Amino acid sequence: MGAHSASGGGRRRSGVHREGPAPESSPRRGRHAAAAPVDPVAETPVAETPVAKAPLEAPVAESLAATVESLAADAVAEQNSLVDALLTEAPAVPAPVLDEVIDLPPRVSRRRKPVQTVARALRWTIAGALIPGLAHIAAGRRRVGLVMAGSFATLLVAVAFVLLAVPRTRLVELSVQPTELELMIALFSALGLIWVLVVLSSWSVHKPEQLRAGQRALATGVVAALSIGVAAPFAMGARTAYVQLDLLNTIFDNPTTTTQMAMPALPVKQQPQATPGFGPPTGFFANKPRVNVLLLGGDGGDNRIGVRTDTMILASIDTQTGRTVLTSLPRNMMKVQFPTGSEMARRFPNGFNDMLNAVYLYASNDKSVMPGAKYPGGELLKQTWAWTIGQPVDYFILVNLDGFRDIVDAFGGVTINVERRLPIGGSHDANGRVLEQPHNYLEPGRRKLNGYEALWYGRSRFDSDDYSRMNRQRCLLGAIARQASPMKVLTNFSELAGAAKRIILTDIPRQALPDLLELAGKAKSARVTSLTFVRSAAFDPANPNFAYIQEQVRLALDEAARTRYAQGSGPATTPATPATGTPTGTPTGTPAGTKTGTKTGTKTAVKGAAAPTPTPTPSSAATQLDKVCGY
Repeated sequence: MGAHSASGGGRRRSGVHREGPAPESSPRRGRHAAAAPVDPVAETPVAETPVAKAPLEAPVAESLAATVESLAADAVAEQNSLVDALLTEAPAVPAPVLDEVIDLPPRVSRRRKPVQTVARALRWTIAGALIPGLAHIAAGRRRVGLVMAGSFATLLVAVAFVLLAVPRTRLVELSVQPTELELMIALFSALGLIWVLVVLSSWSVHKPEQLRAGQRALATGVVAALSIGVAAPFAMGARTAYVQLDLLNTIFDNPTTTTQMAMPALPVKQQPQATPGFGPPTGFFANKPRVNVLLLGGDGGDNRIGVRTDTMILASIDTQTGRTVLTSLPRNMMKVQFPTGSEMARRFPNGFNDMLNAVYLYASNDKSVMPGAKYPGGELLKQTWAWTIGQPVDYFILVNLDGFRDIVDAFGGVTINVERRLPIGGSHDANGRVLEQPHNYLEPGRRKLNGYEALWYGRSRFDSDDYSRMNRQRCLLGAIARQASPMKVLTNFSELAGAAKRIILTDIPRQALPDLLELAGKAKSARVTSLTFVRSAAFDPANPNFAYIQEQVRLALDEAARTRYAQGSGPATTPATPATGTPTGTPTGTPAGTKTGTKTGTKTAVKGAAAPTPTPTPSSAATQLDKVCGY
């Protein structure tokens, strides 16, 4: 047994020695040699022989191949079934989203396109400010941009229609109607605000995502400047309308609350220069041949408007042609008379006991002479003039001469032909002794005068009489009327309105303003005739001949009316010359043997009444203002 055991043991060791190291030292055996089969009972490796290995490896390889082939067949079959399903049942299978099939970059919102630079954003903002909607269209907001652009185009068409199709008279009427002015204020304010919002919106749709501090400051400044620029015209329009509204409410009477006093009847011999029916057929001055406005210059200081009316000029304007006759009475005319039956006629039966320039002051201090009148001084002076010249006086305008300089300065000055050296300042006492020497002079020549110089041109009296001053004042008014272009009025409107509120007083009603402004436009380009009463054999201001005054006024107005008919304006039939109080010869009240005539800077003779001719030359002392003033 011992030998058997030893022999067995030797074989076992011999087997271990032979079989054991083989897996570690023989690389040709592969990975299967590393894990030899183990007998679970003896827990010793089982010897592998080439005879036993071949039957084990063949089934494993075949099994692996079959498995792979089966998996591949299953995958192909599944793919084929999916393709068949897509081809045969396509309407029932939802289409895949493009982003799931193709790897696209992130979408950019169509409502705002990315902008690379601040400069480009500002360029589009400026374009959007000039043409609203353009910036929004460029940013992809096409619908909003088209709405803006369409609204802008509609606004331009509306403005063009108003300027071209609406009559100028209607535009003038709108400018003096409080309700329309209030609407214009609201409209301009709304348009200015909307345009500012358009600028801000144009910048918003193009604003870059990232802005540095410098870029932000630049963009803020440019957008703010654009906003102010687009809002400025509308703000100016709203302000102009507001100033105009304030001017109307301050100066002109409201016809619903103020009643115009009736002009007393003139004597039978003092008939107007034309009969009703020769005026415009419609409007505020319908069937009225002329409108007579009394222009007054009050030579008073602050808070003393119209203390004494040293300047008095009646402007009689033809309602169809604008042909104007300016009539001046001297401020020192005495013994003026008043309408029969009036309180002033009862108090002064032999005529006023002071100069003509004190009539306004008298009624202003004693309102009982004109009961119920809003402006007693102006109303009494209107009636006094009407009774003196034999023509109705419709309205008065009083201008404080101390504030007159503000109006001239607001116009930018006035160009006047200064005929001789005129002193500025200086004064005399009642006996003619010099109390104060002039401190300056206006040199002769064609000069542009500022407000201060223009005031002294009209009022200088150191070495001038009242009649010379009257002539200069008419020339000054005529020059301002000629040179007051609509552009000057518009660009200086606020200053003019401010000065007007301080120095102007009038009884012209608001409802007359549209027609009166249209009439003023006609008068601007029409011929102006001047009639001035100066001391002469026929006229003595201390003891005036009223019949002579009335005759001269009628002749001047009749000459202007005949010129209108000769030019083809007005009725086809030329009216007869108005009655003068006597059929022929010397006018009533004119001393016999006296040549009827006056001087207005040049010697003018007045003939007696002559037979009508196609182009008559009236016997009037009136002269053209162009010749008197050298325009």
